[in-house]
This record gives sequence, C-alpha cells and structure tokens, in this order.
Amino acid sequence: MPKMMRSTLASSTDLELRRLLEAQYRSQNLESFRTNQTIPLQPDRLWVVYRGAVALETLLPDGSEAILGFASTGTFFGQVLSAVNPYRASALAPTDLLPLSIDQVQQSPILARNLLFHALRRLDQASDLKSLLTLKRADERLWQLLQLLDREFGQPLGSARRLNLRLTHRQLASAAQTTRVTVTRLLQLFQAQGRIEIDADRHLWFPAGGKNSPDARGL
Repeated sequence: MPKMMRSTLASSTDLELRRLLEAQYRSQNLESFRTNQTIPLQPDRLWVVYRGAVALETLLPDGSEAILGFASTGTFFGQVLSAVNPYRASALAPTDLLPLSIDQVQQSPILARNLLFHALRRLDQASDLKSLLTLKRADERLWQLLQLLDREFGQPLGSARRLNLRLTHRQLASAAQTTRVTVTRLLQLFQAQGRIEIDADRHLWFPAGGKNSPDARGL
C-alpha cells in the first residue's frame, strides 16, 4: 500500500480512534509517565499514546542505546508488536498512556483497524530510520532525522512549524548514529544557515522558507 494512501486512510480512522479513546477514558484510567521514565512492557498488553511522546529503543551489545522509532499521539506500541529483544520504551515528554489488553483490541473493529494502520506507519518510520543510516555524512543523517521528527511531532504555527518535542543531543546522536558533540555543532550550523531556530524553551522550529538540504561538507 503506497505511503500516501496509508496516510489518507489512517487519518480517516484517527477521528474514530480519538472518539473511542475518549469513551474508553471515561471508564479506564490513563497512566502517566514523567520525561525519561521507563514504560513497562508486558506481552499481553498494548499501550496507546493519549498525550505525549515515546521513544522505542533497544540495547546494543556494547551497552549503548539505539532508537528504533517514536510513538506520537494515537500510536499503538508494545512488546507484542516487536520482534526485537531487548525492547524498551521511555517517555520523551510528560506522557499519558491508555493500556489495552489484546482481548480489547480483538473485540473492537475500530481498535483493530487502527492498530493495522499504525503498524503500517511504524513500518514506514522504521524504513525511514534505516534509510537515513545509509547516508555517509552526519549532517545528512541528522537533517533527515529532524525531517522525520517534524512529520511525527511538528505543529504548524503561523508560517513556521514547531517540533513539539525536546530531545537531548545525546538522543539525537543515538538516532542519527553520530556523536553528541557532532550533533551540537551541526545544530549550530543549521541555525546559522537559517534552516532551524531554537527558542528559549529549547523547542526546535522550522522557519518558513528555510533551506531543505544540508551543506556541511566533510561532516
């Protein structure tokens, strides 16, 4: 199924999901997590992001963390949806999650349909993350990562877009397979080139008319 068709179909089911979550919320408590708090994963339970953002990670043999993907509002995630081991999830911002059992999903056509569409989205995201790692230059990898994050968490405000997510330089470095020092230097370069802005609250902005491709030869 082409990405554009997936996006159109998924957006048409998002309203159904929001309505169902609102109804579910009335009879089932949300669980809240602080920024950087680990989210427990169980083999018979799924989580749906009601509000906030989640990083999906694994541990490499050397003990370092590798980001596998991101879950934004309305996204399903859980151990049952991944073949990766170990598989971890942590909140990237104050986050409210709705726990769902496998039985609840199986008994609800709306939940099952949304699970399918969000699984397809996750496949697209995983493919995008994998493809950016094939880029040789760190500036291209970081820029493609920022574009991916904008698609997941970007909010239009006036003629610009704000990333409703504040990742540390270490987290960006992990996802872009580079060093924290390089990320810091490249973000400063992107600012100087007018392609991003960072406000006093450390939110990253994509200004209108900003350049869309990096120009940092040799990095």
